[in-house]
Amino acid sequence: MEKLWDIFKFFVKIVSLNPKILRIKRFFNRILVFVFLSLILSLPCPSVSLFNTNENFSIEENMRMKIIAELYIIVGGHVILKGFFFFIYCDEFYYLLYWMKSLQDREFDALLQDHVKKYICMATVYSQKLLRYIVLLYSFAGLSITMDCLIYNPIDIIPFIPMTNPFYSVYSYFIQIVCTIFVVSLMIFYDILPLLTGLHIVCMSFAIRDGIKDLNSVRETTETEEEVSKAKDSKLLKAITVVHCEFLIQLDRFCNSFSMLALIQLTSSFLILLLFFYGSDELSNTLILKVAFVIAVCEIFLICLLGQIVEMKTEDIYNDFCQTNWYEMSIADQKHFLLCLQMAQRNYGLRAGGIYNIDLNMFLQVF
Repeated sequence: MEKLWDIFKFFVKIVSLNPKILRIKRFFNRILVFVFLSLILSLPCPSVSLFNTNENFSIEENMRMKIIAELYIIVGGHVILKGFFFFIYCDEFYYLLYWMKSLQDREFDALLQDHVKKYICMATVYSQKLLRYIVLLYSFAGLSITMDCLIYNPIDIIPFIPMTNPFYSVYSYFIQIVCTIFVVSLMIFYDILPLLTGLHIVCMSFAIRDGIKDLNSVRETTETEEEVSKAKDSKLLKAITVVHCEFLIQLDRFCNSFSMLALIQLTSSFLILLLFFYGSDELSNTLILKVAFVIAVCEIFLICLLGQIVEMKTEDIYNDFCQTNWYEMSIADQKHFLLCLQMAQRNYGLRAGGIYNIDLNMFLQVF
């Protein structure tokens, strides 16, 4: 996992055009460089293909070229918008990466140490599995698009190069394959980072719930043992308060940082869905559209599932607090408890653009 965090940090540096790499210190100049690179690397050829017709193609082939060009523009715009948002809020993503990486070596209170370490190990295992799944999914998508490009006609029309050039097809194939690899690589990074962050936050909620359950353990019958148990519960409650505050801070940062990314994802997935239904009626070969549709469904399902789990776990923490025997605590501990209860009472959850709740109900509404 150490190498994985280093790779993510390197990607954030690239996307945010880190001034130490480019030696460009002025923020406005970095924005101009970002926009220039994004437009040059992704949009010109599909845009030219959309507004021009290849006279050597049949009507269906030209229709296919225009529909797939629209798909390229949607996906390219999707990547550019996400990249721009990463660029603007790179400090927040640096902080979240550092927080996830530091969890591996941090020491927590002894009463919660076992719970936290157990779920951090669980987050590490599932992070590796999720990363393999995302890489395989997008690699399959990139390979399918490349094979479709090689079997059928290339989609891109290259400006400023006449089609009579003997190497025109080679240039077109090369540019399309390079753009596909570029877009797939960025999409892997953009989609895996929020999922891994949300996974670590959810695992922290499991540790908090286990700590709350320890507060509800049956007390000993003798007076001496009961006093020892109360002192232990008081220390445990303070440890839970610290971890719970950290959990809510990171959850709030996560929801604010990824709300616009989720809105971009929802919009692009909806446009791909409309394009898929339109292209299915117009074209005989819809391999690229089918692959794009599957990817869009998987992307939006994972983010909606994550939003549903985050919302459920925050509600579960509040319910667990409500079931605690708080009236048996001391006055000072009751104040700590009421503070935790008040913080847990807020409605936390992932929202697209800070407006639309992201959960499985949204997934059903979109698809």
